[in-house]
Amino acid sequence: MNVLETARAGVTTTSPLDGRMPSMAKDKATITVERRKIDEVRRLTGAASTSAAIDMALDHLIRTARLRSDVAAYTSRPPTDDEIALASISPCWEDLADDTDWDLLYGADLER
Repeated sequence: MNVLETARAGVTTTSPLDGRMPSMAKDKATITVERRKIDEVRRLTGAASTSAAIDMALDHLIRTARLRSDVAAYTSRPPTDDEIALASISPCWEDLADDTDWDLLYGADLER
């Protein structure tokens, strides 16, 4: 199912990690929008209502802004020597060494 078919089917394309809950109540809002923009969005997406069209447009805007922010964060500058050194520090795993047979204790749980 492509993006347009997904939008027409009313399927949410946002991931659960975006902070929204699929069954969360929505707020009613009064807005002023140019009619031609709403008509164009509804025509392009097949949205059944103005609310659905605006919801899709806001989802798209949010995803685009987050992507731009992520790209900017990754391309702004290379890590400093201190940041590289901090990332290369590994914990002292010897503290966790003991004679516990974890496979015997939890092996059956892992097979499920």
